[in-house]
Amino acid sequence: MLRKITAFMLSICLIIGLTGCSLLVGKKDKEKVIDDFKVAVVTQPLSENKVQYNMVEEMAKEYEEENKIDKDKDGQTKVKQTIKHVVLPENFTSNIDSAINKIVKLADDKEVQAIVVSTDQAGLLPALQKVKEKRPEIITISAPMGDDKNQLSQFVDVNLGVSAEERGKVLAERSKEMGAKAFIHYASTDDLKDVNIAKRLEMIKETCKNIGLPFVQVNTPNINAEEDKNKVKQFLNEDIEKQVKKYGKDINVFGVNDYMDEVILTKALELKYIVAEQSNPSPIQTYPSVMGLKISKKDAQNYDKINDMISEKAKAFGMSNRLGGYPMPMDAFLPSLAIYLATEMVKQDLTQEDVCDPDYLEAFTELRFGIGSEFTPLTEVLYNYQSVILSQLIY
Repeated sequence: MLRKITAFMLSICLIIGLTGCSLLVGKKDKEKVIDDFKVAVVTQPLSENKVQYNMVEEMAKEYEEENKIDKDKDGQTKVKQTIKHVVLPENFTSNIDSAINKIVKLADDKEVQAIVVSTDQAGLLPALQKVKEKRPEIITISAPMGDDKNQLSQFVDVNLGVSAEERGKVLAERSKEMGAKAFIHYASTDDLKDVNIAKRLEMIKETCKNIGLPFVQVNTPNINAEEDKNKVKQFLNEDIEKQVKKYGKDINVFGVNDYMDEVILTKALELKYIVAEQSNPSPIQTYPSVMGLKISKKDAQNYDKINDMISEKAKAFGMSNRLGGYPMPMDAFLPSLAIYLATEMVKQDLTQEDVCDPDYLEAFTELRFGIGSEFTPLTEVLYNYQSVILSQLIY
């Protein structure tokens, strides 16, 4: 009941436009004094995930700027909140013990009240388990981690991830809403060995069947060497034209990796078919290069501006309402959501039960980012692993 009331109160905050409205008023049965604190954020290096790394660095600067303001609007001394960005070594899985020790040492800093780990590589769960052994009160969040989801739910307070199945369902539904009369799916037999790709494909097929959208699976050549990518691109160039000739331009075309995306988007601007999403539905993935967008360094994380630029180009190509994607990269969204959530949990003395609720998280996302989202728990019991998909933009 408390979580439902919280979500309702947050919705009211959104409607009336209050700034500084806390998501929860804290625990009523005790007074808790919040001292200056740090949120430690563990990511892979810049060379391995540029979007994620730069987002955390940007948020660290944001928090630093806020700390320069000593008083809040009521004249009270503000609590200083700092992001401690911890960068894993390159290819950290080759020296996993060193990476684990680096995270465990964070518990020695008494100002660290929350630890966020954001890497798709597995192997770091033991680090958070050891942190909890040393300091059980530290809030731990995965955003996401590559370890087993059931294990993460057991040992990590809050887990944020992406649901391959749910994305497949929404992708098929959006395709039809955008006017598609057939769904063309490109993947190789090797691609389909990836569990997430296979799960997403099954959900796309099932949803297409349920909504009456014809589905076509086209097998592309496997990649055995770097030069084979050019063979796949040539195959796509030729086969897409065949599909358009057969079904017309009101088809949605989807490929499962970035080099397919390049061909699919380039051909879409020529042949005018629908691309509801890319394999990675980020506004900075493929759209800028294919459309010739000039994005300055200072605007690299200004996703509102980048999305506006894509919309303008889509209009210029006569492709308005036929291209889509997410409002921001998931590699930026998940760690930043985790940081804001960790901060709120520390300041408002919130628990796992308070925040691991779809209503709460969807309202929190709307408040912090101004975008829609849909959260789904892993299971009713494993409610602290929440998978998210973002509301799609149509350009």
